[in-house]
Amino acid sequence: YLKPFLELSRMIQEGTEEAVDNLKFLKNLQEPCERLASALPADIPKILPSIVSVIRLIWQYSRFYNTDDRLTGLLRKVSNEIINRCRAAISIKEILEGDVVLSMQTLQQSIEAGESWRAIYTRTA
Repeated sequence: YLKPFLELSRMIQEGTEEAVDNLKFLKNLQEPCERLASALPADIPKILPSIVSVIRLIWQYSRFYNTDDRLTGLLRKVSNEIINRCRAAISIKEILEGDVVLSMQTLQQSIEAGESWRAIYTRTA
């Protein structure tokens, strides 16, 4: 019984070490991601450099979170949040009611947010 217990104890200790290390890096994303989660499309390009900087630090220095799968997942989550913020700002009701000028402005800001994300990703990758 001792050998399986010691093995389980070792696995728990390793998992704890990994979790603490991951938290140390990921908590740095909290503030910029909270800003992104409430941003309008026009504000998104100003927020992205801080998010990408933290992701780059995770990639360079994290002992456990710097795998391709984890970083891809993190980048995908940022991409999805940008899309969600832009979608939330676009009002089909306003478009159908004829408020074309405001709708076009929001659509243009959304396009610029997506282009900004692509540009900063390309520069950093």
